Amino acid sequence: RMNIWMLIPDYFPIVGGAEKQCHILSKELLKHNHNINIITRLPNKLLHSNKRNILEHEGIKITRIRIHKIFEFAILSWFFYLLKNINNYQILHLHTLHESFLPALILSLIFKKPLLLKLTGSGSSSDLKIIMQFVRNPLKLIILKSIKYSSSVICITKSIQKELLNIGVPNSKLTYIPNGVVIPDIKFNKHDAYVHSKESLRHKYNIPLDKFVVIRIGNYHDVKGVKYFIQAIKKLSNYNNQITALSVGDINTSKQLNITKILNIDNLKFIPFISNIHEIYQLADLLVVPSLGEGLSNVILESLSFGVPVIATTVGGNNDVITNGYNGYLIPPRDSFSICNSILKLYHNKELLNKMSTNALKSSLKYNIKLITSQYNDLYYNLLK
Repeated sequence: RMNIWMLIPDYFPIVGGAEKQCHILSKELLKHNHNINIITRLPNKLLHSNKRNILEHEGIKITRIRIHKIFEFAILSWFFYLLKNINNYQILHLHTLHESFLPALILSLIFKKPLLLKLTGSGSSSDLKIIMQFVRNPLKLIILKSIKYSSSVICITKSIQKELLNIGVPNSKLTYIPNGVVIPDIKFNKHDAYVHSKESLRHKYNIPLDKFVVIRIGNYHDVKGVKYFIQAIKKLSNYNNQITALSVGDINTSKQLNITKILNIDNLKFIPFISNIHEIYQLADLLVVPSLGEGLSNVILESLSFGVPVIATTVGGNNDVITNGYNGYLIPPRDSFSICNSILKLYHNKELLNKMSTNALKSSLKYNIKLITSQYNDLYYNLLK
């Protein structure tokens, strides 16, 4: 039984890819009887919210601390908090390279406590590039030079592994552990959250059964490449009214109307983020991930786990997960024509689509969060020896 502190800049109710991975890993570690505490910043938006007092989420303890806005002073905030609680944890596990890294590293070296650093982005959305862009010299150089002194650096993709080797982190310090996914139970029963059939879900979202449904899930930041998805759907709408696209994510309503009105797209629907996101996967035929930069996409892993093939750009961990022609297609970034053509290939070949669907489910099994948690569990024990 270990006392493990997960350090992450944001956490529930703020939810993104890193937060989701931290959450599902922590839930599984609880089943191994470890004590898990999520240590996260108290963001300004929660200062006067009743959600600031959420001290537990699905059985996981959450501690929110006030951190200074300025990076250099934030380092001091983390240092004094971790020092004050030095006897309350055995392992520090950092999710993303953020301002808690240097203080956590210093205390780890002084008090001989293992420190795991997990990097979550690569390419244009790389943790390393973000530090280079937003942290002043000489601090950013100190941070980058200090990564190699972590007990272990977790690489969720092969591209992150290469980036770290390029800045001088020795291979002996790198541990490849990809993101995990909760595999849906295929033995559904009437009490199960996934009980709805594709037909009933199509009815719920007002989508005819004979439509071919293509989905995109995520925020609308430029790095997500949404405009290339919309351009591809526009091309499809010109000559095929059997293909319907859903773009899931929070977006301003007037912006939705603008996009559909200006481009005159009838086959594109916008849906806000929903908690029961599994319903979207269940009603879909195909997922498109047009990102310009990625770590290891939760959306791709989730889609595969529901047997939904993926069209994804050749960035970050997409290359690790998608095998071209097996469980989806890999396409160049910023290429709406390739998105369009890949969709049409599968629309016109139902046999290939069904084969890819089976392969998608098979390929997701190695990312089962239970297997990933076992890898972390072994690593924790080895570092404590």
